[in-house]
Amino acid sequence: MSADPTDPPLPATLTNKEEPARGFEFGFGDWRSDARVCPDPFGEGRWLNISGRVVTRPIWDGVGGNLEELFLEGDGRTIEGFSLRLYRPQTQDWAVHWARSDIGVLDVPSLGGFRGGRGEFFSQVVVKDRTCLARQILSDITPDSYQYEQFLSDDGGRNWLRNWIAHVTLNSRSPSPGEPKSAETIPSHDFDFHFGDWKTHLSRKLQPLTVDDHWAEYDGTSRVTRIWGGKASLFELDVAGAHGRAQGMGVRLFNPVTREWSLNWASRATGLVTPPPMVGTFRGGIGEFYDQEGYEGRTIFSRNRFFDITSSACKFDQAFSADGARSWEVNWKMSFERQR
Repeated sequence: MSADPTDPPLPATLTNKEEPARGFEFGFGDWRSDARVCPDPFGEGRWLNISGRVVTRPIWDGVGGNLEELFLEGDGRTIEGFSLRLYRPQTQDWAVHWARSDIGVLDVPSLGGFRGGRGEFFSQVVVKDRTCLARQILSDITPDSYQYEQFLSDDGGRNWLRNWIAHVTLNSRSPSPGEPKSAETIPSHDFDFHFGDWKTHLSRKLQPLTVDDHWAEYDGTSRVTRIWGGKASLFELDVAGAHGRAQGMGVRLFNPVTREWSLNWASRATGLVTPPPMVGTFRGGIGEFYDQEGYEGRTIFSRNRFFDITSSACKFDQAFSADGARSWEVNWKMSFERQR
């Protein structure tokens, strides 16, 4: 959870200036991807033929956020992952985060946008222990197809090698969210209790780590849905009160190697995933997750907890420590009551 998760909300309706926030709408639905992939373009250069399903669903009604899940296999290789795409109103561009189910970590995003019906995004990636510049392109976009390509450069952009090209065709505009084919059984069911729709009450301390004990109250709803059939999950929050509206989302990823969860948070107002993720586990029916972060010019520890978990209700709180975890101050509380 962010140290400051209640940024000013987006306007209720879009202006012309904000139309780029709809850039990925063409991709909502259930798709088939037929791809050629070169895992080591700077080495052996062997190409693999892989194909499978791509499911893209909206976040926040599709304005400013969406999540694309994919499951591809072929030539002895399986790729299960997702792209979390968030629009950043302040810079008017998109941040595209990638994650794989076999690692369970959200990558540093690619940044870019759409011009003239073509999307272009840039990042740095590591390929076979080599750090490269990467460029992803979405092109030839029609109502029922588009093309995706990735290019890599190990010489500062003077030369680019294509290592991924996919032709993507529409199966249906109404996918079953969070249910693409999965490569393996679900490794952990810790967050299964939270799948569904919830009536949500939020209490937030206005000035954490101060003697000021004024709190703001918010009411609204939240929803938790499956990613990769349940190996990860998407949490969407929409609450409002006298101090405004808070809209945000969290992605929860299980790392099968460390057997830990990472919790990644972003607000709709900024489109930014707040680093670093909270990391932790469940023990005795309580989930505890920690990070070290900056707050108001100092370095603190932050803690998230899930507790009092039943089939129809649960609670969450966030606490800060400015004294090396010797003491904790709770500054964020949520209670959940199941709607369905």
